[in-house]
Amino acid sequence: MESSSNDAAGGVHELLVPAAEAVAHDDVSVFLRVTAGEPEGINGVLVDPLEVRYSAVSGADDVADATPDRRHSVPTGVETVIFTHSTAPQLNVHAAWPAESPERRELEAWLATHSYATTAGRPVAFTISGPAYATLTEGWVSAFSPPPPEPFTLPLPAGIDAWPDDADAAACTGADLELSYGGSDAATGARHAALLARNVSDNPCAVIGVPEIVFRNADGAAQASVGFEPYRPGVIPGRLVLPPGEQMLAAPQWSAMSTANDPDVTTFIEVIALPGTEPVRLDVTEHASSPAGLDILDGAQVRVGPWVQALEGHM
Repeated sequence: MESSSNDAAGGVHELLVPAAEAVAHDDVSVFLRVTAGEPEGINGVLVDPLEVRYSAVSGADDVADATPDRRHSVPTGVETVIFTHSTAPQLNVHAAWPAESPERRELEAWLATHSYATTAGRPVAFTISGPAYATLTEGWVSAFSPPPPEPFTLPLPAGIDAWPDDADAAACTGADLELSYGGSDAATGARHAALLARNVSDNPCAVIGVPEIVFRNADGAAQASVGFEPYRPGVIPGRLVLPPGEQMLAAPQWSAMSTANDPDVTTFIEVIALPGTEPVRLDVTEHASSPAGLDILDGAQVRVGPWVQALEGHM
């Protein structure tokens, strides 16, 4: 198995890489999907026991390294192993072990000490899942994790002038801000909405922070177990001086959720714009973009970023 996989990977590498290098990398994507073993039906989906995505960038060695040598024993209880090579390589191991099994701990320790990722010079994430595909543990092969992202504030689009940063501007208060709902938009499987806050005072005022949000149904009850996560790894709030009459923007994002069984969708978004200010309840059904409410339901995961300069004509 190992030698035939090596030969196949090397042969494809020799054939495809010259063709790929003949054109700009932005114009072509070349990859090979290598599988091993008989596919198994899992939850109605056929899954290969081993899968490797090979690309010209990774080289044939990835296929050889990821393909198991059948002469060596596979730990009892391992059901599938999938290695996906991409910009963020991922190894997924599915086993029949319970969470606290010694086999799981042994495999986790073996992956953490294996030299593959350090030799390859790039991080490879791994996940070990158990019965019902519940995640048992996650980590990094060779204990080689990517560096944490450098903190940064969200940049403005090219060609947009930032508002003046008036060092003497006082902090905004609740009385300075008029909150409104700017509507929602959707792409395939993704959603985002716009929360707007206008400076209704006669002076510029400064803001640093992320709004606090509660999603409520038509009865006013808060959606349960909603998780919040950073808008983007490494993003931190920047100081924003809001001129009189201008408005700032915060844009919650979430993944589409099923409304097939007529659940209690979100009809109100309650916003605390700044620490210490009173909550303001916004009716999303009053906007033409969301007359039936938003599919933010119990258990939703929502990404929320800091207040930023709203662009002219946004939403």
